[in-house]
Amino acid sequence: MDLPVAPPSGTELSPATQGLLDTFVPAGAHCLNVVGPGGTAVAAWLDGRGCSHVDEDVARATELRFADGSFDAALLLGVLDRLRAPRPAASELRRVLRPGGVLLVTATNGAYWRHRLDRAARA
Repeated sequence: MDLPVAPPSGTELSPATQGLLDTFVPAGAHCLNVVGPGGTAVAAWLDGRGCSHVDEDVARATELRFADGSFDAALLLGVLDRLRAPRPAASELRRVLRPGGVLLVTATNGAYWRHRLDRAARA
């Protein structure tokens, strides 16, 4: 059974997303959390791990206001499909990461059966 990787819209992380964060984001890291609607679950996880973080709206991902090398990790979880210009956003995220920093990106699978069912139920 496939588990969705993108954080759900509520306040809980999927097991897959929590596993990725546990594996790649060290406790106490300084993180840039690029958020869309429902991005509070990742922020709560970061707070629980003692990570400092800045939440930035996905609409600003192509023009980040931070100095080069400002963050230990940049998180773009479940909002990749909301980017109008993914390449410039990727360049900006890379720019604000310190050398050796972590860029963690997930994308929502729109074809996943549960996402299709949710869309049909709302229609």
